[in-house]
Amino acid sequence: MNINNKLKLDSRRRKRVSNCPCGKSNKDGKFVPYVGYDDLGFCHSCGETFLPKLKVNNQLNYKPKPLNTAYKPIDFIPFELFNKYRGLNFSNDSDSVDLYWKGDFANCDFLLGLHDIIVRKGHFLPQHFKRLLIRYQITPSGNNNGVVFWQIDHLFRIRNGKEMWYNPKNCKRKNGALSINYKEKEQLQAAFNASSCFFGEHLLSLYPDAKVGLVESEKTALYMSSIYPNMVWLATGGKHGTKWTERSVFFPLIGRTVTVFPDLDAHDEWTTKADILKSGNVNVDVSNCLKNSPLLFQEQNPKADIMDFGVIENWQSKQGNERAAIIEKHWRIKPPLNAVKFIYF
Repeated sequence: MNINNKLKLDSRRRKRVSNCPCGKSNKDGKFVPYVGYDDLGFCHSCGETFLPKLKVNNQLNYKPKPLNTAYKPIDFIPFELFNKYRGLNFSNDSDSVDLYWKGDFANCDFLLGLHDIIVRKGHFLPQHFKRLLIRYQITPSGNNNGVVFWQIDHLFRIRNGKEMWYNPKNCKRKNGALSINYKEKEQLQAAFNASSCFFGEHLLSLYPDAKVGLVESEKTALYMSSIYPNMVWLATGGKHGTKWTERSVFFPLIGRTVTVFPDLDAHDEWTTKADILKSGNVNVDVSNCLKNSPLLFQEQNPKADIMDFGVIENWQSKQGNERAAIIEKHWRIKPPLNAVKFIYF
């Protein structure tokens, strides 16, 4: 096996390694080893890249590729593939929600679990739940009752489709996540230039004056949208997801008012990351909601996110039915004229 092959990430067999070199369990598959290695690779949990060490003669056993400074355009997922997952009928001009969301709850464990939390327990109207799915373009994956979280950028281009699996009873994530593949991408894997963006980023263009909430989990972004529908909620997809401190990624947030809601175990790290966004002209604050939560809650939920804090009860007691009026007035079904014609929000 040559050196180049050894240093290819083994994404599809990541769980063959039981522990990340940083010491954390790899049950969730966040550590991706290189082909031929169990102790070298990239960890999405700690954000570290583990490369081969120097040999005795001070020669690296890995020779990096020559730096290519030429601009390489980003590749996008074809809309034809996206449409197959949605199964929408584009010939009808009606504003009915049912015409724009054809997914089947019964074939998606995530939607069953989220519906139970938001609609049954949170008294979110069923028609507004469908609008929420349209708003974020959620689709069942058709693969073992999975769900696809689509990454659509502020120019309505599809960067990625993230396929995940959940327990329908408690909406807790099961191990594993895959990127949507298609024939052209598989054939041109070496040349395919993928680049992630925030989950929900397309909403920034639809709502240019709205305040923005940034969380880690896609599920939490959907949940918080049902609680505070007047805000645009984005997700990074992981503690270090989308490389969101790089200017090319947070560029759509420049000039926006953003509140970052870090998970409890990532508060200090995300505060540092928020400072990077501030230096890039993003008006950003870091929420201390979880940091100032009761100690008993923190001890019982050391990795809690804002969804675990149970803000549904607070919303219902303080806001009443105000969210329904906000959704009816501001949540679009059809796109504005400058949006891609077959993306419906």
